[in-house]
Amino acid sequence: MIKFLDKKGNIIPTTEIIELSWNRKYKEAGGFTLYMPLSSYNQNIKYIQLESRPETGVVQKLEYIQEANGKFVILSGYFLEKLVDSGASLIGLNISNKDSLGNHYPLKDQVFDFVKSCLKSYLPFDLRIPFNVDVKDSGLSSLNNLSIKAGTPAGKALYGMLGSINASYYCEPIFKPDADEEHEPLIGLGIRVYKGDDKRDDICFGSDYGNVSNVDYSIDESNAYPLYHVLQKKPAEDVFIGSHLTTKEDGKEVFYSFKRYRDDNNKPSDMGNFLPRKVIFSHIDNIAFVPENANKILDTMDEQAKLDMLNNYKEERLALTVIQNRFKYGIDYDLGDVCSVSIPELKKMFVARIVCINETYSNNKLDVQIVLGTPNRRDWRVIL
Repeated sequence: MIKFLDKKGNIIPTTEIIELSWNRKYKEAGGFTLYMPLSSYNQNIKYIQLESRPETGVVQKLEYIQEANGKFVILSGYFLEKLVDSGASLIGLNISNKDSLGNHYPLKDQVFDFVKSCLKSYLPFDLRIPFNVDVKDSGLSSLNNLSIKAGTPAGKALYGMLGSINASYYCEPIFKPDADEEHEPLIGLGIRVYKGDDKRDDICFGSDYGNVSNVDYSIDESNAYPLYHVLQKKPAEDVFIGSHLTTKEDGKEVFYSFKRYRDDNNKPSDMGNFLPRKVIFSHIDNIAFVPENANKILDTMDEQAKLDMLNNYKEERLALTVIQNRFKYGIDYDLGDVCSVSIPELKKMFVARIVCINETYSNNKLDVQIVLGTPNRRDWRVIL
């Protein structure tokens, strides 16, 4: 069931639709596209919700189409999570699992303080979107040794931070119907941190299981680098953190700390111990470059290598059109869960996390396509 809401969260009577695409994502904000007859359109529709789904769609784009068979409206936009991107930190941040007093820094407090630092207003009056934070999985660990560059959109940074512990978040709306529209936001955000379940031994998709109608698989290793050399400029030659490197730039000696980072999972396949190397320059400007901070600096250099490697990793894509028979979407599996996939034609079996689910509602029918993150190989086994 689709629910339509106005800007203050009031329900608008159910409207006839032709097709709804609801695209849920685990590592970034998802979005939706709704196609309806013009006669069903209500200009007060601002938010869209789908029964048993945690997301709320924000209407950000309106298209009017006149065709031979009638007049139609297309509404589209991101989910509420995208609003977290409305802020960014003005300074670089280093995230640790200890607070300034050396005490344990719980994940809930880490997320709250980070978002607060990004959404706070530097104007004479506070225009910050009100928000709260809840961690749905009590077993999630605190974040540690993460470096956030100044200016990174808060939502994008939060996905990356939580991704380091294989977690994600969604937002519930906090409507403010009595707010002064001239000076206050009409909506707040309930940020909910969660992690998908590991169901690799319970949920397996594949044509040999009779529960998929289409499988798309591809792998591209052309831009993969398993070895990184990270250089961080030093203030002086006699400050030794990590390995030492001296070079010349514009005729002057320049001193660098040097660190290697390696991930063998990103090695080219069937080429032995061949390690393509990439050199990057880290930018650590929020940690004093002194020996006492050596571990923190080296860990941050590692993290910057990991972040860059995300853009230079094997591109392996696995997408399935799932038949809702043996395993039911939303009951047996959901966004963020880890499951197994069998491709008997290639004699391959994978374990991967569901990072995207595309739902299409049309003609009283639901089609579901799932996209999985970078798969890990499992031993091939024949299903009898």
